[in-house]
Amino acid sequence: MIGEDRGLLWGVPWVITADTPEREELFAEMLVTPPVPTQSEAGLAAAILALELATDGGANEGFRRPDAGLQVVFVSDGDDSSATLHDDPVAAFLERIALEEASGSWARASALVGDVPSGCASPRGTAQPGTAYVEVAEATGGVVASICHADFAAVLEALSADSVVLPVRFELAEVPVSDEVQVSVDGVQATGWELAVDPPAVVFDTPPDAGVSILVSYTVATQ
Repeated sequence: MIGEDRGLLWGVPWVITADTPEREELFAEMLVTPPVPTQSEAGLAAAILALELATDGGANEGFRRPDAGLQVVFVSDGDDSSATLHDDPVAAFLERIALEEASGSWARASALVGDVPSGCASPRGTAQPGTAYVEVAEATGGVVASICHADFAAVLEALSADSVVLPVRFELAEVPVSDEVQVSVDGVQATGWELAVDPPAVVFDTPPDAGVSILVSYTVATQ
């Protein structure tokens, strides 16, 4: 949060997709950042500013794609120190997250920080409790994990699973006769769904599992 680079996204490019060459190496490079004095750590304020700069005309324009959700992951061995920039940093961050969700895509935060309330220790060092980061993660339904874990594999798997939001809505190519629609999932007749009218779609109460086959059979309504 110090200097002219505050709030700017790190790395070139700072949006990595499945089509980005050498994406693992690029992501690893993004994780190497200059050391910052402890008293200047302000993760919540930095996240707020980065998202503000992602709006039209901002330095981070293009980061928030309409078809992408938002997962903010705070990694810290201390607690947030944004009070000099926001009267209530937690409330300010949650307000920003609410604005992001209002744009039409899901948004949440997760925290890989020191255990609350007493902090933690590991062979790599000690960590103070990340109270504010845990608060925003819990408020948004994100993942909370200890930075003192010896192995981050399970933590990263949980973050990956939390960052994937499976669809519940599947649009149909034609307008069906409503009482002749049949839906099956992996060959088994499905329950817990309803038919949306405009545009026509099958909407499940809960998302079907990833990788399943969904078959919708229906008679096309005459015009």
